[in-house]
Amino acid sequence: MDPYISYLPDKLPSTTNCVINDGYIMQRNVQSRNPACTIHIVQEHAEKIYHDTFGCHNYSVAYFKNMALAPKFYGQLFSSLSHAPKVHTLEVYLDYVCPFSKKQFETIYEKVFPLIKTKYTGRVNVIFRQQVQPWHPSSTLVHEAGVAALRLDPAAFWAYSAVLFKHQTEFFDVNVVNETRNQTYRRLAKLYGALGASGPGTHQADEEKLYELLAVGDKAGEGGALNIGNKVTDDLKLLIKLGRQTGIHVSPTVLWDGLVENSISSSWTLEQWDKFLEEKLHK
Repeated sequence: MDPYISYLPDKLPSTTNCVINDGYIMQRNVQSRNPACTIHIVQEHAEKIYHDTFGCHNYSVAYFKNMALAPKFYGQLFSSLSHAPKVHTLEVYLDYVCPFSKKQFETIYEKVFPLIKTKYTGRVNVIFRQQVQPWHPSSTLVHEAGVAALRLDPAAFWAYSAVLFKHQTEFFDVNVVNETRNQTYRRLAKLYGALGASGPGTHQADEEKLYELLAVGDKAGEGGALNIGNKVTDDLKLLIKLGRQTGIHVSPTVLWDGLVENSISSSWTLEQWDKFLEEKLHK
């Protein structure tokens, strides 16, 4: 989104488990696969991080920004880096099958992102927080697909999310009620596969790999377990836990530097977003 430095190579060798995404080094297989856990790089540590990334280590030593903290409170932060980046954080809790979430996502993705890149570069991070709404039964399945995409290619997450919102109505109640769970997963996987080589990721989107992460088998698991889930169940639990402990109920819900911002509406225009950011960033 908005890199802190530009001293990064265009791509990383296949021997590392990291990828370059808009100026960030991102790990492919981080043990905690939280989409907020992006490795942020600061200039004076670029040489060391570059060495650790290409040297004998599996991953770079860097600052993980996985929570929001207003820059004016950065004195509360202990960091192993001498100059941790001071940026504001906009967290957006969205549900893939919520019409209001779709409206807000499209405005942010198509209009606010370009604004941030040109006018507020390096000053604002935006985090997509996945908010499962259980009264939409298919919500869990669609969010699992988003989590699976994070597993396969973090750089493609926002683009795949845009596709999921575009095809949102295909996963409304009346369009899933007569198909099995795995049939719904198959349709979600096809949408991922359609990203193809033209997508933003570092490799061609793979329909089968995504489906393998989602599909639920029909055989009992270890110890005779019948609620076996799929390969992204544990990841989804973490995302749901985050929303619950934050007290999120309505979708969409927006947080600014960790605090709920009730003034923001899903119907906001680009001009309203610009005014909001202008006011917040000049306080």
